Amino acid sequence: MRCNQDTSGNHSPLLRYHYTSTPIDTCRKGVHLTTHVVLYSGGLDSTIVLDMVRRTLARMGDEVVPVYFDLRQPYSEAEIRRLDPSIQIDDRISWLGEADETSPIPIVSLRNIFMVLLCATMGNKVYFGQLHPLSESTSDGDQLFLSLMSLLLQKVASDPRHGLAYPEVFTPLSEYSKPQAVRRYLASGGRPEALLSSFSCFQPLDDTPCGECNACVNRYVALKLNSLPPGTEYIVNPESTQYYDFEFKRQATTL
Repeated sequence: MRCNQDTSGNHSPLLRYHYTSTPIDTCRKGVHLTTHVVLYSGGLDSTIVLDMVRRTLARMGDEVVPVYFDLRQPYSEAEIRRLDPSIQIDDRISWLGEADETSPIPIVSLRNIFMVLLCATMGNKVYFGQLHPLSESTSDGDQLFLSLMSLLLQKVASDPRHGLAYPEVFTPLSEYSKPQAVRRYLASGGRPEALLSSFSCFQPLDDTPCGECNACVNRYVALKLNSLPPGTEYIVNPESTQYYDFEFKRQATTL
């Protein structure tokens, strides 16, 4: 496998293609060959990816399909209420179950595997907002995971009987920390209001983020380091939480 990077000058620096191999000459039944599917949660990272993909690729005439997977988590209803009407809601993997109670953050095991596989049935290019592993360490979003998923999809697509176009999995933010992604997004002409309308909270009260969970604190810090307001009210001021000082220093070192 190799890490390919577009050098034509037509793409934003955030839209770098990763972990691809030689294209396989196959066709998908009934789906445009350049359909870009974006995994969207409404959080800061996926908001950046979706807006960058839309601005960069839609003008080329390619179809961009944002998909939100409803995993029936405590925060899912609050996320869904905030979704733009253009976002497709998919509940086919809601059966994956409750979050692992032993984890410090809500985790739905195997979710990324299922989401990527389902997205590959909607289009041949799949994007999600995984950050640099030093900023966000995870076993189901790192380079090895993406390489294996791409290889698996391409192996299946090599048999034309499956009717799959050559599938690729992209993580445009994988070289950046969260504040770096925000800064580069703004420098590329991204809209600050898109970032301020993002929503990341594991324990919201109705539609109000708690301000205490690591999702709230991470978002708050990334925006503050880029001189942006939080864009929302919090139940608890993130700066008063036990995570804030550590998270601020950690993210600040990446700029």
